[in-house]
Amino acid sequence: MSGALELLLGLLLVADTHKPDCANLHCLLSLLARGLTQAEETLEQVI
Repeated sequence: MSGALELLLGLLLVADTHKPDCANLHCLLSLLARGLTQAEETLEQVI
């Protein structure tokens, strides 16, 4: 799970350097990263 999160964060950095072309992509990726982070936290609480 953390590997996917690292990948998303890397993509966010790439999107940041290519603004404004990737503005929509950046928005989508940040939402995905936020969702993954919340899912990880929930899993840790359950375990």
